[in-house]
Amino acid sequence: MLVDTATHARLLWYGMKYHGTTAATLAVFPPRPLALASSAAPLPARDLAYWLRPHTSKTRLPIVFLHGIGVGLHPYIDFFHETDIALNACADADDQVGILVVEVLQISSRLTSAIITRINFLDQMTTMLDHYGWERFVLVSHSYGSVLSTYMLTDEVMASRTAAMMLIDPVTILLHMPDVAYNFTARQPRKANEWQLWYFASKDPGVSHVLGRHFFWSQNILWREQILELVKGGMRMTVSLAQRDLIVDTDAVGSYLTENKMPDPVVVRGETNQKRMELRARDEKEKVDAKVNWKTRKFSGKGLEILWWDDLDHAQVFDVPGARAKLVDVLVEYCKGD
Repeated sequence: MLVDTATHARLLWYGMKYHGTTAATLAVFPPRPLALASSAAPLPARDLAYWLRPHTSKTRLPIVFLHGIGVGLHPYIDFFHETDIALNACADADDQVGILVVEVLQISSRLTSAIITRINFLDQMTTMLDHYGWERFVLVSHSYGSVLSTYMLTDEVMASRTAAMMLIDPVTILLHMPDVAYNFTARQPRKANEWQLWYFASKDPGVSHVLGRHFFWSQNILWREQILELVKGGMRMTVSLAQRDLIVDTDAVGSYLTENKMPDPVVVRGETNQKRMELRARDEKEKVDAKVNWKTRKFSGKGLEILWWDDLDHAQVFDVPGARAKLVDVLVEYCKGD
């Protein structure tokens, strides 16, 4: 509750407004006093609370952000603020780029109602975007947010409204391989970051309910062929991957996206003789070829691109000022439009 209150206060200080229903706010534990006291105009969509910075520009595109599992929006505050400064600090009042941040309490260390279905999410997102007149926008998602963004990218109408996409630490690519499911739900923690993930995320009752009863991999997976089709249709896309990611095999994801190399899951034994699943290239030649330019290729703002972080873990890109600045640069380019 303290983290949520501090997050709420900082977002208000940075000029964003909270939109949430009184009934939904009261049906959450721990309590959210600031959310109850500071909610703005009624929601256009009944189940999706959100933070909004209004959009006034006629030439640039607004941003829609979908967050991941954790303590809510706290890890992203500096990223939002720096994005706002880069886009709007020197812009006129009638050329401000809007930012809409959807809040998903079911994956934010809260006890509340069940998460809404794919169909309801798409219906309510459409209602919300239509309410503000956002015909085209830049979509940004982090971690579990890539599940919600996959709903949008695999819906013909919503995909046609998405001008550009940034996937940060996505969990939906190569989802049919064992890494994400095993690392998040079954792995016995040993390292400090694994214990943190296990205690604060995997075993959280709200998160466990979402993953155990409302997560369907056939709905959530994003195939390379679908991505390439979107890019062929004009969508620009950047995928941000961290080498030390404790959930996703990012080497495999990068190779799959750039070179169409599908790895094989194999069983290996670790230092304590425990078995674990691991993705490996199908032969040694592929392993050698995979050490390559897609990790170091410079951002051009065209087509499908990869941002690679050598020394970062899952979500740490938001903790490092230089890494955040690179994400912001990508959004500044994407918001310029087609």
